[in-house]
Amino acid sequence: MSSQLWAQNSATAHLIDLELGHLRERLLAIGLTVKDLTCHQGAPPQGEKTSLQQRWIDDLA
Repeated sequence: MSSQLWAQNSATAHLIDLELGHLRERLLAIGLTVKDLTCHQGAPPQGEKTSLQQRWIDDLA
């Protein structure tokens, strides 16, 4: 899997970026193949063929 995370607040984007390694470890631990995980500050680009997917991951479930 690959994912791009976006945060409007720069402090939030920085915090997410710091925790991406932990997220990668958790995803690998449940058997997923992880390629790219990135975090960007701002809003994701939108285009005609670009769909925005917003989901929460509950790692305690």
